[in-house]
Amino acid sequence: LKEISQKITQQNLQILESYYFNFVLFFPIFLFRKITKIFKIKPVSENRVNNDFLNEVLKKIFSLDVLLAPKIKSPYGVSAFLFIQKL
Repeated sequence: LKEISQKITQQNLQILESYYFNFVLFFPIFLFRKITKIFKIKPVSENRVNNDFLNEVLKKIFSLDVLLAPKIKSPYGVSAFLFIQKL
């Protein structure tokens, strides 16, 4: 977030809130992407590498992650949230 925060403030904008989210699944996603790259596996879409049960489990994990992210302010994550306003 440091690099994007600097760019935002240079544009006469103020960051009101910022944090990473999807941090709970960061390591599994990271490993999945590394393994597919190493073994040159090309899934049609990361969104299609699942089933109904897995989808439900991931939905619950993501919901928990979204609730915890603003409180924990993890130093890493798959996605970032920034709430900004013009000065």
